[in-house]
Amino acid sequence: MKKGDSIFIIVVILLVLSLSACRKGQNQAEAKKKENQTEESPEERAKRIESGILLYGEGQKSGEYGITLNTAYSEMNAFRDSQTAKPYVVQAVVRVRNVTEDKTLNAGTIGFELRSEKTGVSYEGELLPNINTSNLELEPEENAYLQVTFEVVSIEDDFMFYAHLWNEPDFEKTRWKIENLETFE
Repeated sequence: MKKGDSIFIIVVILLVLSLSACRKGQNQAEAKKKENQTEESPEERAKRIESGILLYGEGQKSGEYGITLNTAYSEMNAFRDSQTAKPYVVQAVVRVRNVTEDKTLNAGTIGFELRSEKTGVSYEGELLPNINTSNLELEPEENAYLQVTFEVVSIEDDFMFYAHLWNEPDFEKTRWKIENLETFE
């Protein structure tokens, strides 16, 4: 065996060991996260949904729209072209679906709000054109994924996400619990 082949084999072995160590660390972190989360019983889930609180991946359907909050995350506002002095941004990724069979709808007419349940402070969401598609017209049965931007003063652990639709009372009591935002502390 040549010296070059031996070095190559050693490098491959080290790479495999390194990757398996990284995977083990990732699996341990996921296990710890799951350990900290308690499993919701069917009765607890039914009670939560009845009270109008949804979680990531759960949706609400009305006469014209179906809305699902897929995820939300926070980031510092320092590197954005911001019109405010608010230090943080919460981004919510939302799927909007036109559930009608024969009507074109404009997803841009939906209002989005982020509200702290403890303080009552709320923030209006923006659909920034450099992040979202410029055409928000939805044909029947068509989806659009929107990234709703909220500039906030602080990251709260009790944020709720609301979608406001004109003449859609089903959405007035529905809200999504925002979880696992980074607080930057």
